[in-house]
Amino acid sequence: MSAYRMYKGYDSENISLSLVHGFAHQENLPVFNEQFFISNLKSRSLFSGFIFSARLKKWISTNIKQFDVVHCLGGYHASFIMAKLSEDRGVPAFIKITESVNTGFNKSSTISNILGLRKYRLKYANHISGYISISSRITKQLTMAGIDSSKIHEIPNGVDVNRFRPLSGQEKKSFRKKMGIDDIFTIIFTGGFSNRKHPYLIVKAFEKYYNTSQIQLLLIGPDRDFGEERHRIQNILSAKNVQNVKLLPFTNNIKEYYQISDIFVLPSSEEGLSNSMLEAQACGLPAVVTKISGSEDLIDEQFNGTFVTHDEKSIINGIDRYFNNPDTLTTHSLNARIKIVQNYSAESVFNKHIELFSKAKNQ
Repeated sequence: MSAYRMYKGYDSENISLSLVHGFAHQENLPVFNEQFFISNLKSRSLFSGFIFSARLKKWISTNIKQFDVVHCLGGYHASFIMAKLSEDRGVPAFIKITESVNTGFNKSSTISNILGLRKYRLKYANHISGYISISSRITKQLTMAGIDSSKIHEIPNGVDVNRFRPLSGQEKKSFRKKMGIDDIFTIIFTGGFSNRKHPYLIVKAFEKYYNTSQIQLLLIGPDRDFGEERHRIQNILSAKNVQNVKLLPFTNNIKEYYQISDIFVLPSSEEGLSNSMLEAQACGLPAVVTKISGSEDLIDEQFNGTFVTHDEKSIINGIDRYFNNPDTLTTHSLNARIKIVQNYSAESVFNKHIELFSKAKNQ
């Protein structure tokens, strides 16, 4: 999604963009000049992977010369095969690595190990023109895997700073009234509901420490675990009769919820670089987050946020830093916006990609 939004927002007449994919029900999107379906990878089975690789090889031999650069997404074997085969035919390829725990080089499944797929990727890793790393922790993992540092380009995800922006105090008050949200101190969690992101932990902390009408928690996002995390949250809200937590369905108008909130909380155990955190910071929300990939690059505890652990009391202490200190909230809110505009704007990120690709094309 971050790549799609980047190209969608800053495409131009000078760029022709095509999508090569393995999803049978992929929507036809106007940002792409062409879309090429190879074969179905949705099942992620060994057999579907072999079929995809065989058909991809045939597609590349026929089509790849019409392209200047290949931009692969994720450290998966299918992405690596696309990059490797393109390089073999003289077209530079870059792989964007978005996960710090699984870069494609530092770990793999049992089947992958048996078949030697990770060994294959490590063997040819430096045959690829480059890797786009979205965090310093991912960069470290790639370096430890033996990838030449000159091939690693640290470019974070970006955010549309014109769309995601703070509201004035009066605008925030008006929007809250319009959306039926109480005009009190508001905390927001956004992202896929799963145990990895721990929204349940925030609710547990809230239920235990915040029995007050002066603070509220908004939880918004799609289910990523067949509803298990949402069900756990619903159970505790019902059992404890918690009134100041609002469990909301996923919405495409997430921007407005950031804009009516005061701080952003994400006690995740693993990210590459959270797009939700970028969007929240662009809207001027200090971030109360765990110190993991992405957040450790973006957040400075003396500037725009605070780090917490996977502990209910730690999360509450992080929230209290802003709930009980309006001056700190105001300062960190301003700083959050400043850092995003200066370092993480979608336009800046897009230009860095195009500069990198153009340089490779002209070498």
